[in-house]
Amino acid sequence: MSSAINRVCFVALVILLCSCRFILADFFQGCENRENTYIASDKSCTSYIYCFGDESFEGDCDDDTPYFSETDQTCDTDPAVCKDFNQDGEPNAPEENPVSSSAAPSSTLASTVSSVRPSNSTISTFASTSPTTLSTTLSSTFFTTPSSTPSTTPSTTKTSSTQTTTTTSATVVNSCPSDDDPSNIVFLQDSKACSDYYMCYHGQPLPMHCSPTLHFDINTSKCDYPQNVKCQLDNGSPRDKCQAHTVDVYPHPLNCNYYYMCKFGYLMVMQCPPNMGWDYTVNACVLRSKAKCYTNLEESKK
Repeated sequence: MSSAINRVCFVALVILLCSCRFILADFFQGCENRENTYIASDKSCTSYIYCFGDESFEGDCDDDTPYFSETDQTCDTDPAVCKDFNQDGEPNAPEENPVSSSAAPSSTLASTVSSVRPSNSTISTFASTSPTTLSTTLSSTFFTTPSSTPSTTPSTTKTSSTQTTTTTSATVVNSCPSDDDPSNIVFLQDSKACSDYYMCYHGQPLPMHCSPTLHFDINTSKCDYPQNVKCQLDNGSPRDKCQAHTVDVYPHPLNCNYYYMCKFGYLMVMQCPPNMGWDYTVNACVLRSKAKCYTNLEESKK
């Protein structure tokens, strides 16, 4: 009886693991029967797809070599490598056929902020896109995003009844003061993750984190793009930094051709295209000859 129960439990566990593997995988139809190969993306000539089973992912060429050549399996400077794309790398628009009746307006799906914990839906492919400004709330899932030009000036609030002006500043310290000052919000930097920080409230640090792909800037007390913040924390491994709310990338400590991608608590090892390396200063794959490798930084500290 017990052996039968054990077999049932084992089968259930296998089914569960297979389901989880399917959920985490990014599926690209063009990758079928093309294992360990780079293929062109159908969205843009500046994008490519690396086919590697459940760890397949989509990436973008850098500005120096913006066009992907599937024939040469690398990024190129010549736009002629693009077949079905225009000179800007975008898909050619299809010919429009006139219709007699006017088309009904299409509905637009409103953008929503989802839960920060992993769900049963498929995780979309990571991409470094310009974030949209979100409203901020005082909670453990506090999100902030930078404006187009990050400002270092204090925020100002006016009341319509008296027309008085209240100025609120922000301070970054090593510990929370026992008393709160409404005119001076105090922040603490997280010692392990660049995207995490703390806000002091009644003498206690409340854990906060930036929106996906953004880092906390201790100088401006705001979340900003990684290339502006230039956060370099030596404490903690990528596994420790990759939390359930985190969407970020980390350099590989030993190989410049690889890097880590964290997607809501799931850590994956990724690889740059051939002849390219991971530049930790811009968080992107660039030409290997121009890449500032994290491995070189670590060797210089020895």
